[in-house]
Amino acid sequence: MSDSLTEKVEPALLAVRAVELLRGALLPVPGSTAPPPAPPTAPSSSGQPDGDGSTEASAGPEEGPGDTSVFLGPAILASPGGVPVTPHLLAGAAHRALGRLGLDLRLVIPTTAGQVSAATGAMKLRTLMMGAGATLELTEPGSAWTVLTGLGLGAAHLWYDGQALPPALAAAGTTWAFAPVGDLVVRHRLHPLLSLRGDGTITMLLPEPILRISGQEVASFGQPAMVLAVALEVHP
Repeated sequence: MSDSLTEKVEPALLAVRAVELLRGALLPVPGSTAPPPAPPTAPSSSGQPDGDGSTEASAGPEEGPGDTSVFLGPAILASPGGVPVTPHLLAGAAHRALGRLGLDLRLVIPTTAGQVSAATGAMKLRTLMMGAGATLELTEPGSAWTVLTGLGLGAAHLWYDGQALPPALAAAGTTWAFAPVGDLVVRHRLHPLLSLRGDGTITMLLPEPILRISGQEVASFGQPAMVLAVALEVHP
């Protein structure tokens, strides 16, 4: 290019060459254009790996207990009529049927007898209670702490065994009573498959059982009666 500038040329040709040189200096060299930057990508919310191999954990809601459960635990049965508090065993099953509504089945099984005494003898009483009812969950489903209330119908089977001093005769037998129940349950989830629950049940036995020794009334039972229990609940 320097040799061509030293030759004798026409002024017009020299001007054209100068314009061409200036144009070549200003135009970009082919192939040197940088590619446009890639648009930013939104972070993945599904927990799948991104383009660079990183993974974002998705925090979903914690799962609540299953729809069906079984429970078992120690209990006490108490009534103000004169029969002492007796230890029992609570066993049952629960099922969440629709939303906050559920069904509940339970047995209150006697482990020892309550005894009342008089001058002419004594009487032992064992009480088996069974019932079924509907429950309503008062707290949000899936919460770690759950409060339920319920109403139901049940029955009580009572065994009595009398001991009398001569010449009185001892009596023994069984009887049944109708038992409408009201329940309150507080449950704490320890694990998705395991909960600890506290149960309070109140009932009225109809007709009221009356305990008599030698024809004299020494105690009554079941108006009202209360069951208090602590149980482990398993959600299969």
